[in-house]
Amino acid sequence: MDQHPALSVRLTVGDTLSDFFADDVDLALRYGKPADSSLVAFHIATINRITCASPDYVSRFGQPRHPEELAEHNCLLYKLDERLFSTWEFLRDTETFRVRVTGNRITDDTDIVRRWAVAGRGIAYRSQIDIEVELNSGALIPLLTEYRSPPAQLFLLCPGRKQVTPAVIELREMLRRQCAELLRRAIA
Repeated sequence: MDQHPALSVRLTVGDTLSDFFADDVDLALRYGKPADSSLVAFHIATINRITCASPDYVSRFGQPRHPEELAEHNCLLYKLDERLFSTWEFLRDTETFRVRVTGNRITDDTDIVRRWAVAGRGIAYRSQIDIEVELNSGALIPLLTEYRSPPAQLFLLCPGRKQVTPAVIELREMLRRQCAELLRRAIA
């Protein structure tokens, strides 16, 4: 907006899936390629999830060494449009582990999951860009580091080609640069 003073933004932050037309939304940032082929989807980044907890949680309850040991821990769960994300997936070499986890906290806001994890309330399975600051500060520590998650694709979505303006293209490029920088710092 500093570069384009005539641009105005109304930002709605939430984890629910928006209906572009009913909710009067011009753009959305979402994980996963949309099933609706009428949407224009710009790939922003490929992102892994990190299993993490606070140092306090680990000192009190220990650290899982294998994904199946998550069954012995309080996992912080996320729900999107009535779908509970309680199966966490891990890859190592050619093996895939799908683990059903449970916990005493469920929310429809992924930022709340991050906050609960920092507060020592359980183990989280979060996008590495969402917790990069906490990982670098030591507020969260990565767990199960011998395993990786299947990569998630982050997309900028537009309801149609007509909405793809120069401002949208510039936003896409800025998001790509910023996500690449966050991912670089998260890996370092």
